[in-house]
Amino acid sequence: MPADGSATLDNCGLLDCVFPICRAEDESAPCRQIATGVLVAIGPELFVLTASHVVNIDSAKHLLMPAVEGMSGMKGNLSYSIPDHQPDRTDRLDFAYIHLDQTMRAEIHPSIKAAQLTQLTPARESLLGELYTFVGFPWRKSKTRRGVVTTELFKFTGFVTSDEKYEALGCDRREHIVVRFKRRRTFSAGHTAKKMSPHPQGISGGMALKWPRDPKHRGSRAVLKIGGIAHSFYENVSCLVATSMHCVVSVIVGRHPELRRFVDECDDAARADAAD
Repeated sequence: MPADGSATLDNCGLLDCVFPICRAEDESAPCRQIATGVLVAIGPELFVLTASHVVNIDSAKHLLMPAVEGMSGMKGNLSYSIPDHQPDRTDRLDFAYIHLDQTMRAEIHPSIKAAQLTQLTPARESLLGELYTFVGFPWRKSKTRRGVVTTELFKFTGFVTSDEKYEALGCDRREHIVVRFKRRRTFSAGHTAKKMSPHPQGISGGMALKWPRDPKHRGSRAVLKIGGIAHSFYENVSCLVATSMHCVVSVIVGRHPELRRFVDECDDAARADAAD
């Protein structure tokens, strides 16, 4: 963790786009937390991004998010990284998204703010030594009592790992972000001491925040961007894995070509800023 890194994360506005996802089999059944979601705006449309393996159902209505009045079933179309979510195909990207209906906007809890395209990193490859923080809600920290679900937000930081680890996990630097993460050798900023971290199960669907590559720019004014959507923790090789945001946006725009111009305009503006 960089100097002032904990304060930088605590003050990061992108934390407002992350929320717990719960599941209920029907309206009368108790709900339980199963994953994390990230709310993103592409042009005028809102999308909830998450991990496909934890929302393996046919309809979004059984997936609940924080709303003005308690937890509300998401209204929208649920899609997967593999079309039709074919069970016999390996899902290398492992993400899903819900394209929210316009009527859902008024129901979303006001504390949840959508991330904008300018807050997503356009990086097309994860490089050795880059620093990322995975953010989400571990389900083991959630509790359900009298119909009320409580949970906690956690952040896990690590450096992008070696080519050998990528190969061992069947990952690709153009599609995945793989960081080193050893639960038993973590440092807790809250306790200012070495402490075993909570198990990350449940942060699937959360975000991987990318820090500036230059360590000199990782201070209190560091600008963090969403680099990917988290989906896996491999404890046997001490790695957290996310799918690159570039891949996620490419899939969504491929299925919603009317939104491509918003992505192109954002890319053009970023190139112009870099040229200046």
